[in-house]
Amino acid sequence: MTNQVHTDIITRAEAGELLTEDDALWLMRTDDEQAVARLFAIADARTRSITGGKGLVWGAIGVDAKPCSRGCAFCSLGHWQPGAEPYELDDEEVCARARALVQAGVDWVTLRTTQDYGLERLIEVGAKVRALLPEHVGLVANTGEMDANTATRLSDAGFTMSYHVLRLREGIDTGLDPAERLKTLAVVRDSPLELAFLVEPVGPEHTDEEIVREAFRAREFGATLTGCMARVPVPGTPAESRGTASDDRVARVIAITRLINGPDVRAICVHPPSVLSLRAGANIMVVEAGAVPREQVHTGMCHGTFDFSRVTKYFHDAGYNTDLSADLECDCKE
Repeated sequence: MTNQVHTDIITRAEAGELLTEDDALWLMRTDDEQAVARLFAIADARTRSITGGKGLVWGAIGVDAKPCSRGCAFCSLGHWQPGAEPYELDDEEVCARARALVQAGVDWVTLRTTQDYGLERLIEVGAKVRALLPEHVGLVANTGEMDANTATRLSDAGFTMSYHVLRLREGIDTGLDPAERLKTLAVVRDSPLELAFLVEPVGPEHTDEEIVREAFRAREFGATLTGCMARVPVPGTPAESRGTASDDRVARVIAITRLINGPDVRAICVHPPSVLSLRAGANIMVVEAGAVPREQVHTGMCHGTFDFSRVTKYFHDAGYNTDLSADLECDCKE
């Protein structure tokens, strides 16, 4: 591309035009520091305009932890963790964590389950959690594949959103069938549930083409929440030695996802937290309890990532408003 074309990409983005795939590829690749700075500034301004400068929080509860036969190379729940003790939170424990998240001021409560947890159980516990959530707090299912009937039943039980993605190198680094993942994405798109789709899990080996393809796939399937999750090199997993993506690279993914989408995408999520990304178009961070596929130890209790004071500080440093209660004590059962 000529310098004039480079300038045109930025100018069109500033004017509110959505990025094309070629635009996004150039922005992922360029070493023009001025262009990258403008990219971040445009994406940041766009998000603040859409959200009114509000920082949002995605609360996630890992409901169960069991060695999984799917063997995803980046997941701590893989069958290569022989010392891990399987556990499953009972309904009372799940509800206790949900209450703690609500008291802290989260905007979504996500029930994250392993592939084999069972959709009937998820519907059952989800209905109990929905009963204690304020109307404005979304309830998210982060689970395996589903058909149209199940998606409708999840909605009827009070779920408002499904977190579902085609992961980077799905079927290569995971034991899951990409065709089945795409089928579920189509089910969610055509259901009453909203779709949350992050580009993930981003590592240093993933190409610009792979990343941009998934960013546009989120738009193709009508995601209303998108963003980027960097891969965490969990000790003992096959992907540990590959490392993780740089802060700058994740921020670029955040910026292009914001500018690929219009105002129908209300919010952009970055995980793990990054102040740079919060200044490049992200306005959601994640707090977690229970089983976390990016952590080696699963205690079933609230742990270090359940940290509202850190999230509040990041929002403050990035100039976002938040209603979080930073000094909340978690009331989960010990």
